[in-house]
Amino acid sequence: MRRQLPALLLFLLAPVIGEYLLGNLPLGSADALAVYLPLVFLYGAGAVIIRECTVRAGRGWPTLLLLALAYGVVEEGIITQSLFNPAYVGLELNAYGVIPGTQTGAPWALYVLTLHSVWSIVVPIVLVEVLFPGRRRQPWLPWPMLIPAGIVYLLGAALFGFGTYVQEDFLAGPGRLAVAAGIAVTLVLAAFLLPRRRTPNDATTRPGTPWRATVLGGIAFAAGSAFFLLFILGVSERMLPPYVHVAATLAVIIGFAVVVRINTARPGWSDAHLFALAAGGVLTYCWGGVVVQSSQYDYGPLTATVQFTLIAAAVTLLVHIGRRTRKPSTPRSPSTTPTR
Repeated sequence: MRRQLPALLLFLLAPVIGEYLLGNLPLGSADALAVYLPLVFLYGAGAVIIRECTVRAGRGWPTLLLLALAYGVVEEGIITQSLFNPAYVGLELNAYGVIPGTQTGAPWALYVLTLHSVWSIVVPIVLVEVLFPGRRRQPWLPWPMLIPAGIVYLLGAALFGFGTYVQEDFLAGPGRLAVAAGIAVTLVLAAFLLPRRRTPNDATTRPGTPWRATVLGGIAFAAGSAFFLLFILGVSERMLPPYVHVAATLAVIIGFAVVVRINTARPGWSDAHLFALAAGGVLTYCWGGVVVQSSQYDYGPLTATVQFTLIAAAVTLLVHIGRRTRKPSTPRSPSTTPTR
């Protein structure tokens, strides 16, 4: 069981970051506890499967990110169908910047798919891998256990999907579901058809050294915060034209990706730098979750207590992992997995 500890931690952590820290659930109610089981099945098993498939295939960040994006398309396009529901959770999220010929709002799709790709999947994986650096390039589960993991994921998807249908009374047409499934399959195929780098060291070709970990963490926090503020100004408050929101959000995402790419390609990239990026994402959710929770649900004393307890736990976890990364270690490959 000790050998599976990283997988178990990722299984439990993914939904806590993906939904609870974000404040997407009424934290002061019993409903938030009741839904943890289907969420841990969906998010936890999904994150574990994505990580295990990436490692076993000898792949790196591009594969991980594409699989995470496919996960988001499946969840929002097929399971909850928020990409097609014009009144999802009582909000007209898709009425803002509708893509011609669809019922999907481009700003909402960009926002929610980025949330899943980065925060629901990649950030928890990075935190656990940094916590167990010696196991980073190793599978955490024997391959036969991927079968029950897949069954658990499908069970979580069924439970969460049925619950959403009962709540929303909405079912997308077969054509839209087929499009979502087709996009997800295409992303999965692309994830494993991408050319591999020859060796982990081939990426380390740029001159100079990576920026300080604290600087990168600050940039991650700033980029995440800008991403959330644009959502508030655009999708929530409609203070920006949709095309301005999409363009600005893409600029933030691309700019952050360029910064990460430049720094990971320099000698000296280490766990401290990788952790700083993930920590910036977690801290973004800490303040963003308060905004989400207070704007969507009754924000009484119990809710505030639960939320700030979650924030304190998240910060404590970051402090613990951060201390471990400050111990002397060998600089690592920019990928969480082999980049051959």
